[in-house]
Amino acid sequence: MADMMHINNHRVLDYGCGIGTFVEHLISNTDGQIYGYDVRPYFDEMPFWFRYEVYFRFHKVYFMHSIAHIDDLEQRLEELKEFLQPRAEIFVLTPNKIWLDYMTNDNYKPDNTVVKHRSQGELIQIFTDSGYKIIQSGQFGEYKEGQNERIYLKCTI
Repeated sequence: MADMMHINNHRVLDYGCGIGTFVEHLISNTDGQIYGYDVRPYFDEMPFWFRYEVYFRFHKVYFMHSIAHIDDLEQRLEELKEFLQPRAEIFVLTPNKIWLDYMTNDNYKPDNTVVKHRSQGELIQIFTDSGYKIIQSGQFGEYKEGQNERIYLKCTI
């Protein structure tokens, strides 16, 4: 995952950017052309980097804790292909459903925009079924019952 932040003048999209925390981080710490996309209106005044529509190609796309909020993930991944440069890299970081199942108790209240958490195997299957090639996959964070709290994927088309 070390190459995740090597932007090098690339055009980058944070897919499901929310209020733009990761976008702002990339803008401040890289030399890339950084954009955020989301279907929800989070801003009274739109920042220059925010997009409701995507109409150019990207070298890198990040799903930073946004995959669980996408109800039509397979369709979105198919549509995304149109906006990827050759050899574009896609990075996913998301909670691990299996770990969450172990840790869930009466105090757990998921964000009301969460559609579905997925396991590492489910995500790999969805991406490969959609024609993406998995380059790297793993887990990190707190550990319980053979699972970590977070999943990451790096893939390409």
